[in-house]
Amino acid sequence: MLRSILATAVIAFGVEPAVVCAQPQPKDFFKSKIKLADSDIQKIDQGQVVTKVLDSGDTKYGILLFGAVYVNAPVAKFGTAIRDIKRLTENKVYLAVQKFSPNGALPPSGISY
Repeated sequence: MLRSILATAVIAFGVEPAVVCAQPQPKDFFKSKIKLADSDIQKIDQGQVVTKVLDSGDTKYGILLFGAVYVNAPVAKFGTAIRDIKRLTENKVYLAVQKFSPNGALPPSGISY
């Protein structure tokens, strides 16, 4: 099984969009960019969810949240599972599930971040 770590940044209320790219060393990313403590990185390795509120740069409306959890599954299987919106909406764990845009397409023009 491939070892993968899911790191998700949720962006809302006028915050600049984040660029998501593959990290060859997620722990380095967690330490240098997210500024997680070693104890938080250890929690991720143990399968616990770690979240952190990050500085968004927008003191009035901006919010930027980071969350990570270790997922012990092949990347393809995980990707298939999170794209099944109907099944996710049936899971009582989620308060709301919605696609940002179909097939990863850019949002329509006129939408500001």
